[in-house]
Amino acid sequence: MVDNPEMSLELVKEFFEFLQGNKAYPEGCILKSRPKLSKNQAFSVIYVLQERMGLIPDKFELCAECGELFDTDHGFCHIDDKASLKENKAMGFRVTAKDIGKTFCGDCR
Repeated sequence: MVDNPEMSLELVKEFFEFLQGNKAYPEGCILKSRPKLSKNQAFSVIYVLQERMGLIPDKFELCAECGELFDTDHGFCHIDDKASLKENKAMGFRVTAKDIGKTFCGDCR
């Protein structure tokens, strides 16, 4: 896991928006063209930078319902399998079998 106090949710969101072509170039960067990825493609880049390269903390996730990035330190729901589905239902989260394999921000569940 990355221990970089400078890496904030706001900075990751800025990068996420940049990857989708929604933000201007990051300060100090000069590129010939701007990327135009979908939300899922942009999050895939972030995911690789988290899991494989360790450049972004693993605590930033993409909500399967609202499509927003969020910090798991502030509540979330992830459904791994039928057991975690049952556990999350018992905790009061609104989840169904179709949610297996998904992650949700606290506001959406």
